Amino acid sequence: MEILSVSLTNFKSHSDRQFSFQPGTNAICGENGAGKTSILEAIAWVCLTTRATIA
Repeated sequence: MEILSVSLTNFKSHSDRQFSFQPGTNAICGENGAGKTSILEAIAWVCLTTRATIA
């Protein structure tokens, strides 16, 4: 799986943010309390959350 961008709206400390990533290794850097972990939590939530399908 390759994640090229993330858009966060009203997610924890991010009211409206967009992040772009390049293929390969990327670093998320910032001051303490800037929301670095929130970015990773948002990605994990999308990748690991499954939705029930009602047929």
